[in-house]
Amino acid sequence: MAARRKRFARAWGLLALVACCHMTAAAASDESIARGRQLFETGTGASGQPVDAVLADSSTPIAGSLLSCAGCHGKDGRGRSVAGIDPPDITWQNLTKPYALQARIGRSRLPYTEALVLRAVVTGRDSSNQLLGPAMPRFRLAPRDGADLLAYMRELGIRTDPGVTAQGITLGVVLRREGLHDAVRLALETYSGDVNRVGGVFGRRIAFAFIDSAAAPDPSQAPFDQTILAALVGDNADAAREVAALADRAVPLIAIRADGAAPQQQVFYLSAGLPGELGALAMYAARTLRNGARIAILHSDDDAGHARVTALRTLLGRNGGPSLDAVPIPDDGRAEEAMRQIAASDAVLLADRRSGLLLRVEGSDQLVLAPRSLLHALPGPSRHLLFAQEVSTPAGTSVAAPMLAAARLMVEGLRRAGRDVSRARLVEAIETIQRLDVGEGPPVSYSPRRHVGFTGAEITRFDPQQSPRPVGRVELD
Repeated sequence: MAARRKRFARAWGLLALVACCHMTAAAASDESIARGRQLFETGTGASGQPVDAVLADSSTPIAGSLLSCAGCHGKDGRGRSVAGIDPPDITWQNLTKPYALQARIGRSRLPYTEALVLRAVVTGRDSSNQLLGPAMPRFRLAPRDGADLLAYMRELGIRTDPGVTAQGITLGVVLRREGLHDAVRLALETYSGDVNRVGGVFGRRIAFAFIDSAAAPDPSQAPFDQTILAALVGDNADAAREVAALADRAVPLIAIRADGAAPQQQVFYLSAGLPGELGALAMYAARTLRNGARIAILHSDDDAGHARVTALRTLLGRNGGPSLDAVPIPDDGRAEEAMRQIAASDAVLLADRRSGLLLRVEGSDQLVLAPRSLLHALPGPSRHLLFAQEVSTPAGTSVAAPMLAAARLMVEGLRRAGRDVSRARLVEAIETIQRLDVGEGPPVSYSPRRHVGFTGAEITRFDPQQSPRPVGRVELD
């Protein structure tokens, strides 16, 4: 009797969910579609909390954030193989084809309706009332969440993402109009012309839309994120802010240097920036100095400085690198303790612009390890020095070269994403790139867990009696 009441309650709950969704589906708003996308991609409902789900062989609730629709079916809903499981294409066009489709070997299913889609999501039964595979979760949806999910699923496979038409693809370029803007524009427009002359990407012409990051937005224009498919972000003082703003709008981005930025799902970097340079210097010094040599890292005595040391230690630990003695740079001018720690080290790694202040006072002749951006902090050429730069820049290299490299990476991602390109497919495509030569610096590689193309640097030695000479490249995982 109890089991019958439970089934009865579940049936009424599903009927209420279906009724609510039928009333709202016809007038689905952009807000409902956005909430449905959030539920589809992250398992988070309109309440801001993950919805509950259970697997077929269990009654234990699991957070929907661990079992999102996109996690198995892909953000575009077309299905992708995961751990030997082949999730089907759940785009609305495929689900509602007006004839029976083969679902598994020896089994077919009828076309889906809105009610049948919800039944599949909630009870795990397909359009022919057959049990779906055990890997398909059963989601406990509130009526509003069900309506939102349907609103978004009706868009899967139908609505193209911004910046994509039958004739072209528009990519954004965000940079300041100070000095390099015209050079970048010329380089990228020349590059897009070369791509378009040989047919573009699947017959679509590539165009770049430029925006000055310092300019106020024009209220008469459509929002920038609604006119582009993806964007390149220039390497300037505002890059982190610009990346954050566009990432919040789910725009795929390629930026130049990560410089310790927190990983984000749709943001890719050509290089690790300063953390990669510091890691490469420490690794090279450890290989060339005696066993057990001590390396001191000079850093600012604040949250950012301590976080940089922690991240660097993690990077070195992952690569079998040396331990570091952290030496905070005092703000009060009392440097005695810092000086003692420096004197006891075999090499000094500079991680802060004020590091040179201590070196000017200290008189020994340790090996100094400096990223190229901090060379100006050194007291003079009287020291044995290793400095790092991500890329050695030959004479005559264009100042627009990094942005041109980012454009080549983006176009390769578009080619891999295929004719039915979308923001989701573009992100997944870039994650498949391995050892791609982008024409500037070392080859770049990506994966779902790695969104920094190259971590490391080229090392150059400078001795007082010699000219600077390259001594090798260090690449880190």
